[in-house]
Amino acid sequence: MRRIKLFVPVDTLEKVYKSLVQPYFEYCSPLWDNCGKLLKDKLQRFQSRAARVLTGANYDIRSADIIQTLSWDTLDARRLRAKSTLIYKILNDDTAPNLRNSFVRRNVDQTDYHLRHSATDLTLPKPKKEFLKRSFKYSGAMLWNQLPNEAKLAESIHSFKKCIKT
Repeated sequence: MRRIKLFVPVDTLEKVYKSLVQPYFEYCSPLWDNCGKLLKDKLQRFQSRAARVLTGANYDIRSADIIQTLSWDTLDARRLRAKSTLIYKILNDDTAPNLRNSFVRRNVDQTDYHLRHSATDLTLPKPKKEFLKRSFKYSGAMLWNQLPNEAKLAESIHSFKKCIKT
C-alpha cells in the first residue's frame, strides 16, 4: 500500500485495503480468535500500520486514534462480532450439521433454579484443564451468554448484527 500510495487517490487506497488486505485479517477469524495475545498484537500492528499508510500519519500520533478517525473497528472487536454471528447461525441451523452439535442450550426444566435469561443461555462444558477454556466450544458459549437477551432472541441475522453492533 505504501508503494501505490503516490499513484492513487486516498479513497481508492482505502478500497484497496478493504478488498485486498482486510480479508486476510478476517479469514476464519471466529475460530482462531483464541490464539495467544502475542499473535493478536502482531495482527493489530499490521492493521495499525495500514492505517498509518492510508492517512500518512507519523508515529507521533497513537494508532488507536488513527483507527478511530478512520471509523475502523479493532481486529479484536471484529473477531468477537464475527464469532457471535457464527454462533447465532449455528444455533439457528444456518450452518453445517456437524457444527450444530457444538453448543447445547441450557435446559431450564432440569435445574432447581431459574435465572432471568437462562432459557436463552448455553451450557458451558466443564473444563478439566485451562486448555479447554481457549477452545471454540467453551469461549463461544461464554460469549453467547454475555450477549444481551434481545440479541439472542433476534428474528434475523440482520437484526442480530444490528443488536451486537451497538
